[in-house]
Amino acid sequence: MTSGQSTGGKQTPRRLRWSANLPQPGSGDVPWAKKRPELAGLLEAEHARIIQRTRAWQELMVPECRAIDAERSARGVKWLYSSEELELVLVYGRACGHVKYEQTRAALAGDDPRPREILGLTEARNRNKRPQAAQKMRLRDGVPSLTTIWRHKKRFTEERREQVWQAIERELRLEHLETIGLQEESLVLNLDGSPLLTHYTAPMKSRKYEGALNDPDGPYAGRKITCLDGGYVPDSAGRDKCGHGWNLITISSSTGVVLGWVLVPLNASERTIALELVKGAFARDVAPHLRGKIKVLTADGAFHQPELRAELRKLGVVENIHLVSHAKKKTSVERSVKFNERRHAIDGFPRWFANGHREIFCACGKGVAKRINVGKNGEARVGVFGKCDDGCGPISVTSGDWRFTEDDRFVRCNPNDPVRDRDWAFGNPLTFNDLNAAEYGRKRFGRGEGLHGTLSNRFKLIYYKRWFRRAAQARIETAMTFALTHALALEQRRLAEAPPGLALAA
Repeated sequence: MTSGQSTGGKQTPRRLRWSANLPQPGSGDVPWAKKRPELAGLLEAEHARIIQRTRAWQELMVPECRAIDAERSARGVKWLYSSEELELVLVYGRACGHVKYEQTRAALAGDDPRPREILGLTEARNRNKRPQAAQKMRLRDGVPSLTTIWRHKKRFTEERREQVWQAIERELRLEHLETIGLQEESLVLNLDGSPLLTHYTAPMKSRKYEGALNDPDGPYAGRKITCLDGGYVPDSAGRDKCGHGWNLITISSSTGVVLGWVLVPLNASERTIALELVKGAFARDVAPHLRGKIKVLTADGAFHQPELRAELRKLGVVENIHLVSHAKKKTSVERSVKFNERRHAIDGFPRWFANGHREIFCACGKGVAKRINVGKNGEARVGVFGKCDDGCGPISVTSGDWRFTEDDRFVRCNPNDPVRDRDWAFGNPLTFNDLNAAEYGRKRFGRGEGLHGTLSNRFKLIYYKRWFRRAAQARIETAMTFALTHALALEQRRLAEAPPGLALAA
């Protein structure tokens, strides 16, 4: 359970090793990536068919679509496309990363007939209205028009679609979590947030002005609110965080599989929302599959919160969250140096100290080793221990049993002290300069940031600004996107485990 003693609070490469209980960051590829051999060559229309074949679609989407069609038939409407066909076309557009239906229709009516053939759109649906279609088939004759899709969305309301798609995504996620592969990949977790911006205008509130954007006496009078449930962050927050819209917060596996997500107004607190996500979807859906094993979750400093750390420990998760950013900006580097130079006394250990990063070392410069294991209730028990034979003596610190006082000292907590008063970073060996922690962070940048890059470049979900007027619209597209990734990942795992002959036949 020991791993890599440090010197002066820093590990050296030759001493870097992994504890038996500490999961190592994997090097596996994203299971739903297009480059996977099992998925290579598949068209986006085939991606749509894959999700249509899932049990979640058949049990949740098909009954809803049939109910809508029954309502249409009761009114005497003679429809050209079933609701399931229209919804499948929208899934195809989502798989292609289209942000407007005009793009989807143009792709289906293109020179390549394969998407139309796969989706069953090769026959003209308007022969009665245009008899000449029987003699000459035009490419768009079998493709739903923009008006047809608009009417479908009007019948299949946003509230109804949101409930169905979120249910489908959750069922696919639960099915995916039953696989051994995802369970192993989920021992290393990433927590991150990414803005999903809109062209519309959300209510603008600030500390200086309490009035909303449409307040006639406010500072923003004359500008109309067109996105009522979005949020606004001013330019002062930085180029990557400002604008109108929502914040997409996700917990993902080491291979970029989303295990939980929530979409909230852009100005909502990431710490509070992350805590709700961990206590809700993660604790309910993910943690039971990983019980009895130590997990490590990496996130940036914006998620530093005692309540979040404590909740993660209950679920057997060791948080890799630092108080200072690793960014190369001058301010971040200067702050990290200042934290390295600090010396805080530790009550009961006069010759042992801790710097601002909560890294412990003795007066001689010797460091400590990791102690990480699973408690009897599945919680993560985290601490460090060390020994100096040159007069400094031994030390043992359990994370969560100490607090930082106003006179810059670490003292033991009273058993009745609340979670928010405890310093959970003190005693956590995954510190700012720890090489194990750095390896987790490096993998997070490649996988976690890669996930958001894929959501932007492949699916265009968070690419620039979207034409979402309501949060329900954004949640529908988000749920559709993650449902696609789970369905593709399940298909990839199924084909990878199948015998070569059966995989080739499939």
